[in-house]
Amino acid sequence: MHGIYILPDSIHDDMYTLMLRSKHIIFSHESALFLNRLSERTPFMHSITLPSNKAVPGSIRDECTYFYIKPELHRLGLVVRKTVFGNLVRCYDSERTVCDCLRTRNRCDEEMVISAIKNYATYDKKDLNRLSDYADRLKVRDELEKYMEVLL
Repeated sequence: MHGIYILPDSIHDDMYTLMLRSKHIIFSHESALFLNRLSERTPFMHSITLPSNKAVPGSIRDECTYFYIKPELHRLGLVVRKTVFGNLVRCYDSERTVCDCLRTRNRCDEEMVISAIKNYATYDKKDLNRLSDYADRLKVRDELEKYMEVLL
């Protein structure tokens, strides 16, 4: 039998088991904000990003919000973070996450986008050079500058 099995006495880590379903899944947007501690709100549905040349596995289509990106940009900002259960999962770093929220802001809650940028502005581990580089590569520099001018 194929699939992911969980022992009856263990706690189910939905982020970890979701990631195990495809080697291309990287947590992004609201999920990455949560994993990077830029949001205290646990996402209602997890957000993932896949390269545009890969399909979302049918078994998870209804379980998450998914985004596509050019294959050459898919691993940009990739890091590993611990879930609340201590399992390691792939996600984007803080800078990539802020840029993703801006890049797909038409599909994201405006309040979440503003909150992400505000939290990043006060984040003690922020890397503005990296943020600027990612903004150029993901083509969101103008949008980022509009928000950052107000906050910094």
